[in-house]
Amino acid sequence: MYIIDGQPTKLADDDVMTIAEAGRYLGVTGQSISYYIQTSTLTAVTKPGKQTARRKPKRYVLRSEAEALKLKFTLPAPPSAPR
Repeated sequence: MYIIDGQPTKLADDDVMTIAEAGRYLGVTGQSISYYIQTSTLTAVTKPGKQTARRKPKRYVLRSEAEALKLKFTLPAPPSAPR
């Protein structure tokens, strides 16, 4: 059971990844992942009972959204218009 936007949601553990895992997967820092969460590019997910060393809820992101973002990063740029 995970929490998304305050609502309990049934997700498998394979459906989410930690911020650190998402950063490695996308080739960016954890700070970049936090920025994507703040800008609503990625959805933050928490799991009741899991806490960080600072007693904050441990945050995860949806794997499907991270995969979609990676695909967006790796798509080739459209060809430029002829001059």
